[in-house]
Formats: sequence, C-alpha cells, structure tokens
Amino acid sequence: MNDTLAPHNVEAEEAVLGSALIGGSHVLDELTWLKPSDFFIVKNGWIFEAILNLHRRKEAVDNLTVTDELRARGQLETVGGTAYIAYLMNITPTYIHAVTYARIVESDSRRRRMLSIASGLAQGAVTGDKEKIKELVQLAKSMLDTPDDGPEQLRQYLLHVGELDSLPEVTWLKPGIIPSKGLVMYYGPSGVGKSFLALDLAHDLAQAVPVVYIAAEGEYGLRLRSQAWRKHHQVDAKDLKLYFFANIVSLIDDKEREAFMKVVAPLKPALIIVDTVAHCMLPGNENDTRDMGLFVKGTKDMQKAFDCAALLVHHTNKGGKVERGNSSLRAACDVIARITGEDESIIFECQKTKDVAPFETRYLRLVKVQVDDQHDSRVVLPSEKVVQTKNDPLTRSQRIVLDLLKMPANQYGLTRAEIADQADMSNGQVGRVLSDLMGLGHVKQEERRGPYLAVTADTGVIEKKV
Repeated sequence: MNDTLAPHNVEAEEAVLGSALIGGSHVLDELTWLKPSDFFIVKNGWIFEAILNLHRRKEAVDNLTVTDELRARGQLETVGGTAYIAYLMNITPTYIHAVTYARIVESDSRRRRMLSIASGLAQGAVTGDKEKIKELVQLAKSMLDTPDDGPEQLRQYLLHVGELDSLPEVTWLKPGIIPSKGLVMYYGPSGVGKSFLALDLAHDLAQAVPVVYIAAEGEYGLRLRSQAWRKHHQVDAKDLKLYFFANIVSLIDDKEREAFMKVVAPLKPALIIVDTVAHCMLPGNENDTRDMGLFVKGTKDMQKAFDCAALLVHHTNKGGKVERGNSSLRAACDVIARITGEDESIIFECQKTKDVAPFETRYLRLVKVQVDDQHDSRVVLPSEKVVQTKNDPLTRSQRIVLDLLKMPANQYGLTRAEIADQADMSNGQVGRVLSDLMGLGHVKQEERRGPYLAVTADTGVIEKKV
C-alpha cells in the first residue's frame, strides 16, 4: 500500500498519546480496545505500547515513567527523545476527548486493513483462489463491527472536579457577542433590521473564518444587501468565506438536517446562521415544548458536529417584548441579544450571557448605499449619539412618552412600567427616554421609585439625530 494514500491522522495519534500521558489511568481504562498496531506512525505505536505496559503493571503513567520505559526498551532516541514526549503533552489541550481521538485512530486503522483485504481479494480473483477469497470476505465482514459506542463513548462527558481545570477557556468569534462554540439568539420585531445585523456579522467574520448563512426567508434580497455591504466596506467577494443556503432547512427533521450537513461539511464552517427559527423548525410548532426541544437538539447536534457556533435569528411575540415560542429555546442559548428600534436607531442589547459579563448596549443605524444606477440597499453602521439640548425638538419616542404623561388621566404621574405598557415600548427603552426627558427638564420624579410627571410642554417633533 502507498503510504501517501494510506488513511491516517497524525494529529489524532498525537492527541491520543498526549491524552494518555496527561490523564494516565483515567484515559487508559477507556481505551482497552485500542492497540499499538492501530497507529500508522511506527514511533507512535511504540510509545502507546510502552504506555500500555506501564498500565498493565499498574504503574503510574506520565512523561517520566514513559520516558524510562522507552529507554529500557532501547526506543527512546528513535521516537525523538524526551523532546517528543514533552511535545505530545504540550499540544494536547485536554484529555477529556481521548475516546474521540482514539476512535479516529482506530477507524483509520480499520480502513487501512480493509484496503489490504481489497488488495488480497483482487489478487485472489486473478489467481482463482476461492478459499482465500472466502477467508478475506469473512474477515472484511467481521471488521465492519465497530467498538461499542455505549458507556465508553459517554465516559468522556463524566468529569471529576479536578478534571475541570483541564477544560479549555471560552473563546470568541466576536468578543462578548459570538462564542466560537455555542448557541446564540438574536430576536426582535419584524422590520427592525435583524437580518441586516446578521448579514453584517456574517460578512465581517467571513473575512477570517468560513460562515454558512441559511437564508430561509427574504433570500431574493440577499444580492443587493451583500453588494451594498461589499461596496461600502470595499471588500471583494473573493476575499469572503461566506456561503448562502437559499432555502428552508428543517432542523428538527433528522434526514433533512443530515443531508444539509453533508452539503456544507467540506466548508468546515465556524459559524452557521439560521434565519429564521420559524422557517427552520417546520413542520414543528414554536409553542410546543417537544417540537422546540427537537429544534434545539438538532441545532446543537449540528453545532457540535462542526465544532462551531450557531446563531439563530428569531421574532418577538405579539407583545414585542420577548422572543416567540417555547421558553426552552431561551434556556438553551449561551448568548441572547434583543434588537429593537427607537426612532431612527437600532438598539442591540444583551439579554443573557453565560460565564461572562453582558456586553454593553450598542446603537446602530441603517445607512443607504447606492449599489448601481438603479438599485440601492442598506448597511448597518454604528450610530453616533448626539447630545440633545433643550432647544432641540423632541424625538418620536420622547413625544409619545411626554404626551402620555400630559394626559389629564395621568396628572398624578405614571411609573416606568405603566408607561412601557401604555406606550407599547420595552422597559429599557422607556428608561432611556425618561432619562433624556428629565435631563431636558420636561419630566420630573419627586421621589425615588415614585411616578414620573410632565413639567413642561414640548416644542415640536423631528426625527432623532444620529
């Protein structure tokens, strides 16, 4: 067999050895089915054999004992000396995935043996040796049985408290906003700019990592939106690792999801954007606990298979304050951001993060970009917050709140929650509006936690400055 064509994975072999050196008996107890002959690189097989010998003798397994064992066997210098043993430990971030690494090594070994059997069958066909052919066919059938994927496979998820220290730290595609491995949700009402924001993120990250965007709705507007982003940011399409899947993918349907994953697997995506949840969980019901559970599981299975992040674009409910559907989706997410509109601004605010501080609220705006003589689109840009003075006209949101407070029925004032309910705004949005109105002298609060009262008349209406 040509060594350059023989199936093998050097990184997986090194990771198995590094895991055994770090984890010792914790790892080796779960790798009883792996053999030194399964390693393609000869020196790696020697090292694993030395490790197994120590384990069978119930001796400690670490860099010192393995080095001493190899020295006694006269193989230390041949494998690369103590430097190679140290290298194996340094390149292995954690041993908790040792079983997964070992499965790769064992699978490649089985494939090499199958190739050898295929070669023997071809030779038997030429010579007409029927007995040899029967023997090889029987051997091939026996090799199709894989090691038990039950308790041994699940062992990697059972950790002693001391093993937690070896887990890798959280890494980010977008610091504080998109973890490199996790489930993220952006939600907001229709027309607020969710897809523009998701597209901006996709284009930005695709300059460095592969991104797959499932455009399950509004796919016909993608061309202009992408052209507008590339024109404004002066980025050529060939410099972007961005791929659009312009159709619906039912992530609760195992066959459809697996077919989609096979299509995008060669891209090795670092981020998959699902736009929107409603379309990609059909024919499921958003409000059904079981259907939403299947959607979450399907999405996480996909995310874990690619070792990537998944971003879900979702709508708000009729009240416009929380996301639509069953609450199990919120519980499953690592990061949640709400997108709302306030006058001409888009407000991007953190609703949930795990293990890190929430990111600061961001103010954005949609800016027109002329794509060509006949077409234009919009791109998302940061919104410059201009200091408003008392001489400036009020914004639309400020006028709504002030008019509400000036109504005769509200002469004794309203709480922030009451204003939010009557004005159909979020509590956070009302808080920002009240803060601005108080700073301008239009609203007062006589005591802490007391009602807000109107104290002046407004002077007109203009669109909010950005």
